[in-house]
Amino acid sequence: MDLLKKYLPVLIAALLGGIIGALIMRGGGTVPSTGSGPSAGFSFKGGPSAGSGQTDCKTTEEKMTIAGDSLAGIVQSGAQVKVVKSYYACKDANRGDIVVYGYAGGTQPLAKIVKAIPGDKFELKKSGNGWNILVNGAPAKNSKGTAYLLGEQQYRLLSLYVKDYGGVIPGNAYLIMGDDPAGSLDSSRFGLVDKSDFLGKVGK
Repeated sequence: MDLLKKYLPVLIAALLGGIIGALIMRGGGTVPSTGSGPSAGFSFKGGPSAGSGQTDCKTTEEKMTIAGDSLAGIVQSGAQVKVVKSYYACKDANRGDIVVYGYAGGTQPLAKIVKAIPGDKFELKKSGNGWNILVNGAPAKNSKGTAYLLGEQQYRLLSLYVKDYGGVIPGNAYLIMGDDPAGSLDSSRFGLVDKSDFLGKVGK
């Protein structure tokens, strides 16, 4: 609780000051976000069926439209994509997957890239005027091969996870990023996320 109180201003600033990332829109309207979203408690729930005793592995496909530029190197704003909904109900997410994340801080879910998965080594390394994200000892990079370089607030937020989990991504937690090397509205702004908040996978 003391840790939460200490860093609460950082978390609030990150959420309020974040750059809007790639949003998913359906049929010209908005898709309400679902799930509990990120929290400073660092409690990862263990998948969508945690506590239910049942797992529904049924998936559906839906065309959705990308709104926003955080995935501009991969998917342009305005492009339609196929989303396999509930894809992760019975499957693990892999590095490189583009996931639809139910962001609790907004009215639309986000489309982001999985950069680190449970069990990956995770650290932050000073580089020039910022910090690189290291995953298994190598800098995490965007689609153009440019390493992510985070600012002070982003570093402070993610360093809490590094400290609390001993530099290892915990079970059911994921690092998801946009394609902007400076970060966008992604894990650099709201931290690691729980797999239970993945609404689907963006297909090809």
